[in-house]
Amino acid sequence: MITAFNAGATQKTLAAKYGISTRSIKRLAHGNSNRPQATANRLTPDQQAAIIHTYATGGTTQADLARTYNVDTSTIKRLLRKHRNG
Repeated sequence: MITAFNAGATQKTLAAKYGISTRSIKRLAHGNSNRPQATANRLTPDQQAAIIHTYATGGTTQADLARTYNVDTSTIKRLLRKHRNG
């Protein structure tokens, strides 16, 4: 899609071909994410290990961990589920 865009295909043509909006084509072609926060609040591997350890030792609740690391509780739940399921 990017190659076609760079070769001169219009956003409208590409949107119709791929079944997405012209705005999505523009974001994809120019490398802009529609979720800029997605990379700004990622937990580092060290933070993930600390969360898993702290929760496993009964030191705190999932809600407290979420507040401490400035993420949503669902992020903590997902991390712990992933750790349990290997």
